[in-house]
Amino acid sequence: MNDRFPSMPDALAPDWRSLAALIAAVDERDSVPCRRSDLLPIAYWTSEHPEDMNLAAQACHPCPLIAQCAAYGLKHPKEAGVYGGLVPNQREPRAAGRKP
Repeated sequence: MNDRFPSMPDALAPDWRSLAALIAAVDERDSVPCRRSDLLPIAYWTSEHPEDMNLAAQACHPCPLIAQCAAYGLKHPKEAGVYGGLVPNQREPRAAGRKP
């Protein structure tokens, strides 16, 4: 585990920091849906409920960072939450080279 993100495995922290910094930089100029509570509750992106995650995934589609966020999610398919419009059960097969 890592000191800055205690529940995060060390191998995940550098990629997460890069994605978080990119989101913060872009969010200053453009709208990033996972940072806007007026669209959906922010908790939907990390919810365990399929209905919440599906709504969050749909809200990702206009995001200017959808490709970068999806790349993170595919690199870390077991990471909880919605990344780049993909829910966990969509990312795991794609990361393994299979269709969801």
